[in-house]
Amino acid sequence: MNTTPVRPRFYCRLVRLSSAPGRASRHAEGCADCRQYFLASTRLESALRRDAVRFAPPAPAGLERGIMQAIRDAAPAPARSHSRAGWFAGVSVATAAAVALAVILVPHPPRVQPAMAVVKSPAPEVMVQGESFSTRLINAVVPPAATLVAAAPLQNELDSVYSDARSALGFLALNFLPSSSGLIDARSGQIGAKG
Repeated sequence: MNTTPVRPRFYCRLVRLSSAPGRASRHAEGCADCRQYFLASTRLESALRRDAVRFAPPAPAGLERGIMQAIRDAAPAPARSHSRAGWFAGVSVATAAAVALAVILVPHPPRVQPAMAVVKSPAPEVMVQGESFSTRLINAVVPPAATLVAAAPLQNELDSVYSDARSALGFLALNFLPSSSGLIDARSGQIGAKG
């Protein structure tokens, strides 16, 4: 007699996928199929753990130390946080922006056909207004640009990524490496000799 397996309902499949391994959800209390599924899952996990302890070879001496040394050796050296190229680039961008805004925003006198009468030239007034505007613009743009370059946001982000990677590797080492050599402090979860 050939029987085809019955596919579980869509909601049961969602519950099984979203539940943590070995932990039945509240749905399993009322669903016999899910209860049977979670019971079989727990039994399989227990059997795998038992066989792993029984048949797994012991870890070689110095395995943890070798893995942690390889992680430290693979880590990139931190780059210089204050580079002159970044500072010059920031200043040049700020200067270019200031010049562009000065050219665009300085009021231009209307072009009038010269008459026979002598007309006073507006050039000195425009020069004074242009100088005051450019001074105000430089005072408003250059200090924030300099503080942005000095803050080195890219270096801070790289340092954060490096720190997060070390934390993740420490977590993995704490949970998945044997702790017989004493490199991982079980109380604090820190990598390094107990002391």
